[in-house]
Amino acid sequence: MLRCIRRALGALVFALGAVALGGPVPDDAIVQYFRAPDHDLIKDFMPDCDFWRKEDLAKKVPDKCCDVKAWPVESKFSSTPPDPRTNPFNKQDKKKYACYVRERLPAPGTYIRNAFACERGQLKLSEGCRPTGTSMGKGYPMNASTAEQNQELNGDSRTCNCDPPGYAGAGCFVALSSFIAGVGPDPTANFVKLAGSACPPEAEL
Repeated sequence: MLRCIRRALGALVFALGAVALGGPVPDDAIVQYFRAPDHDLIKDFMPDCDFWRKEDLAKKVPDKCCDVKAWPVESKFSSTPPDPRTNPFNKQDKKKYACYVRERLPAPGTYIRNAFACERGQLKLSEGCRPTGTSMGKGYPMNASTAEQNQELNGDSRTCNCDPPGYAGAGCFVALSSFIAGVGPDPTANFVKLAGSACPPEAEL
């Protein structure tokens, strides 16, 4: 009998785990992207940040790699404001989405989907969150119509169908790029910064 109860509880935990890994991030949590326009030149401008290859994805790197002021002006290193995580197709919608879409700078009119949640007690950003029925290069990145239909207020890396490994904890990380994903020759190297208050214990399910 005890063995049967344990099996039933194990099955329940597994089922719940398949639904969600975590909860919403603190209000002040941010995701901010930074870009070096030519990965081949990083070794000359900022050798400590020469990380842009496939094997470097999600590597935690020095904070200066996510600091525009730390890079030489001639490097043309840049950033965009923190992702609003709101609905880009409805400016009246001010809600922050856990599974949010953002337009790609190198290819305007195409969109990617990220998940930002508290998972296992840490901030976690995940990329490559492809909607069901799409795959890299086949419907993903998305067009505007598909992107508009696939925003989710609640979610995490599992429910949003994201690629591993994601970026966990505060800091600067090597982010997914067209080059790493193999979807184009664009030499832009991406970095992403996660910052904000620590995840509260109750945010983890």
